[in-house]
Order: sequence, then C-alpha cells, then structure tokens
Amino acid sequence: MRITIVHNESVYFAGAQRMLGYYLEDARNHCEITLALTDNPRMRSLIPAGVQVVRLNAQANSLAALPSHLVALATRTKNQDTQLFHGWTARDWELAALPSRLLGVPAVGTLHDHPQASFISKARQVLMRGSAALGLDRVVCVSGAVQEACFRCGYDHDRTQVIRNGLPLGCFTSSSRKTEPIRFGFIGAFSDRKGIAGLFAMMQQLSQISQEPWELLVAGGAQDQSGQALWNQLVEIHRDASWWNRLKILGWVDDSDAFFKSIDLLICPSKDFDPFPTVLLEAAKAGVPALATRVGGVQEIVMDSATGWVIEPEDWIAGGELLAKILVSPDLLRNYGFQARCRMEQKFSVQKMVADYMSLYSELIE
Repeated sequence: MRITIVHNESVYFAGAQRMLGYYLEDARNHCEITLALTDNPRMRSLIPAGVQVVRLNAQANSLAALPSHLVALATRTKNQDTQLFHGWTARDWELAALPSRLLGVPAVGTLHDHPQASFISKARQVLMRGSAALGLDRVVCVSGAVQEACFRCGYDHDRTQVIRNGLPLGCFTSSSRKTEPIRFGFIGAFSDRKGIAGLFAMMQQLSQISQEPWELLVAGGAQDQSGQALWNQLVEIHRDASWWNRLKILGWVDDSDAFFKSIDLLICPSKDFDPFPTVLLEAAKAGVPALATRVGGVQEIVMDSATGWVIEPEDWIAGGELLAKILVSPDLLRNYGFQARCRMEQKFSVQKMVADYMSLYSELIE
C-alpha cells in the first residue's frame, strides 16, 4: 500500500504529534508512506528513515495557503501513485479529502479531540463536518468518548469508527521506587483545562488531613499568556503553604520516560473533556498507576480501583482524601501499576494501533 499522511501543524507539539512519531516508526514496516507536513522543528527527529517527505509552506493553518498546499500534494503524490490520503488531525482533513477526490482515491481523517472543543473555531468545525460528509471515507476517533461526541454532533455513524492510540512497549522494569517518601507527579501544560489549580487544591486538602510524608514533581509549563497568569496566581496563593517545600518544579522535560520512572503516582486532574490522554498511556507503560478525573476517554484507560483511581471533575476534596488513603497503602501503588502495564500491553500498544489502521486502509483501498 502507498499512503500519504498529511499533517500541517508548524507550531504546537503535543500528544497527537508524539503519537504520529510512534505510528510512523511501526507503520513504515507495513506500507509505503509519504508524509506531507510543514516545517515543525520538534517533528523532524520523529520522522524515521524510509518515510518520504513532501514539504508544505509555512502558512500551515491559513485557508489562504490551501491552494498551494493542494498543488504540492497533487503534483507529488500523483507521481508516487498514492492509494489513500490520511489527515492526521482535524485541521488536516481538507488537505486529505480534496486531493483524494481529485485523484479518485479514498481518504481517512483522525480526530484526536472533541469535535466541538472550545479551541476549535466555529469556521473550522463547519469545515470539519463538510470534510467528513463530502470528502472523507472514514473518520477515525481515538476513543469511544470522541466517537460518541461525533454522533451527538451529527457525524455519520456508518463512516465513523474507533482506533485507540498506542505506544511502543519496550522492556518493562517496575518503576515503583523503593525509597520514601511517596512521590506524586504531574506533567503537562499549566492551564485551567489541565487542572493545575485543582492539583494544588488536592495538595492543600491532603496537607490538612494527613501527616504522612510525600513529594510532588511538576513537569511542564505555561504555553501562553493565560497559562502564565494562572501559574503566577497559584504561586501567589500557595507559596506560603506548609506543603510548598514538598513541590519540585522541573519545567519541560526532554525524557518523559525518566520522569515516569521517578514517580509513584501520576495525577491527571483535567477539568474539560480529555479525549484519550497520552500521559496516562505513558504512565501505564512505566508501571505507574494514575489518579485522574472522569472526563472524556479517561475511563477507557484507567480502571477505577484496579489500574488506578478515578474521581469526579473538580472534586478536589475527594481527590485529597483519596491521596491520604494511598499514602498509607503503598502496596496498592505497585499492584495497580503492574495491572496498568498489563492492560496497556493488551490494548494500547502501537502495534495494535498500526494493525487496526492497516486493516482500515486495506478495506478502503480494495
């Protein structure tokens, strides 16, 4: 099979971009891949050997750039006899759908977010629905929660399916540390959506009801002015708290695997719909259980009281009380972490994700 994957993101680098790197590494062994993308410095190192690249111009998200993108795609891929176009994220759908119709080949679009997420403009939402209805042969949702959201927005049931993201497994050595104190971890953007304020509210509640020792490692940072303003506000509120000296701020980390191996529990306190959090997969890969909020696709990864714990969104008091119980039950962390790793091996490997996509490609091409 000869596939062209389109991804025209030149600025952001998050879970969808990391997942594309994992996907390319394994998928290149099953089909011929051409990757059409704008120049994103952090993406360069993720493109494996054997994947051909078509460069799009830097106006990645401008509709004004659409004609030049289409010319580049149609010219290069026609010569390479592309059999299917795949738009990796929602903002790539029209760039997969239009050349596919021009060349008479099928097209697939993957949706990594809620179809009506607040950060997706109304114009983009209309363009997405149009692409899904008129140009894409299949919309792939990264979780059942995303698929249900699509159905509520009027997407065609028969042309929508779920293929969950997966990670390369690698060798497994238990990451549960043998030294005290128990160490909690948070990794991600400092934003209201990701629940950074809720994280600190749980620590405040924990400090009021437990005298057990603990540490909190925070990796990440603000991605925009609103995130920085929120962080500054939280520092002002909590810096005199009795627990503040237990906090270690790491900034953005290059080696996420090392981060997960240094903690005993991941805390994922998202407030808004979280489609299929990559950090939960990464924690499970390292044998680290998670405490997460019941949003989006979280429950498809974390099994409450089996591979981790799930609380209601913004119920920070319950979160703090649960952390206090965890502190006096360290054996649960090791047990749940092992179960999380086993579940990931069975359901969320990159090999399974690639096999599901290859099956879909073959179905559409035949």
